[in-house]
Amino acid sequence: MRNFRLFLLFTTTALLALAVSPFLFWAPKVLACRVDFDPSTFLAYCNGNGYGDYEHGALFWNLEPDAVKSLRAARILFLGNSRVQFAFSTDATRAYFRDKNIPYYLAGFTYYENMMFMLRLMDKYRLHPDAVVINSDTTFFDEKLMSTPAAMFRPRTELLFWTTFYGYLLKGGFTRIVRPICSQLPFVCSETLQTLWRKRETGEWMWRDTFAEANRSLPINPAARSPAPDESAMQDYEKAAQLFIGSLGLPRHCIILTAIPNSLTTDEPIADRLGARLQLPVIIPHVNDLATIDNSHLNGPSADRWSDAFLRESAPALDRCLAESNNQTGGRN
Repeated sequence: MRNFRLFLLFTTTALLALAVSPFLFWAPKVLACRVDFDPSTFLAYCNGNGYGDYEHGALFWNLEPDAVKSLRAARILFLGNSRVQFAFSTDATRAYFRDKNIPYYLAGFTYYENMMFMLRLMDKYRLHPDAVVINSDTTFFDEKLMSTPAAMFRPRTELLFWTTFYGYLLKGGFTRIVRPICSQLPFVCSETLQTLWRKRETGEWMWRDTFAEANRSLPINPAARSPAPDESAMQDYEKAAQLFIGSLGLPRHCIILTAIPNSLTTDEPIADRLGARLQLPVIIPHVNDLATIDNSHLNGPSADRWSDAFLRESAPALDRCLAESNNQTGGRN
């Protein structure tokens, strides 16, 4: 009996050491991630090999239950990649939905995210918003699963699945301890790596000063954009869009397409083509003198102005969808 107890103690200790030692080796590397001290956020992304993406696993594996709860409760969802997050993580967006008392969620993601990851989330959590806003750029309507979340959906018989899952668990633990560490021991946190922090309640990114200076200004230059997609590409977008739109279960007038301004890709023709072919509303406000932080993402002042213009133009459509839902179901709390 004594030998069995010693064996059990040894095995437990060995397993604990095996689980904890990677964290102890890994944590010092990611203490270079810049910190946002708002406790309502989690570290969605850190631009370093030791951390990278967390937000995909945080939501899909429910490692951030409050964020998943907010995602499921949202009546308006904003879908797309990082351009959605930069464009709508603004005072104008917060004020618009606060004044209307409507829960919303910014469900854009890093790594040029497309519709396939969103389909997984919608299926897993049975999401059924009253309306969606989709940034129709060159990446969203694509039937290929992007590289970052792809490993999450490998068969569970593969080691890659389990190492990926364990990595996300490590990041979930780190996002909960990094603030007290850097608050009490600031000398161990170099904060040299760019970070994006996601608010659990609304999905918005807190990026100003942790990822880039909010006022960094590179004027948008339409002449620098890549050419509009050719007919073959347009047909691929249309095919993928039909699949995605059909899965939403929403009236067509409650699926709003847009194209967020940038200096890299020509996206308006995609939104216009899909809107015409699939009978979807297209709202692309034209705001003068916009600028980006990196030619791709709107800077702080431009995002405030553009999101305000978008929400003012889309208000009648969003109000209609919300009213129809209220009439059908009595509304949602």
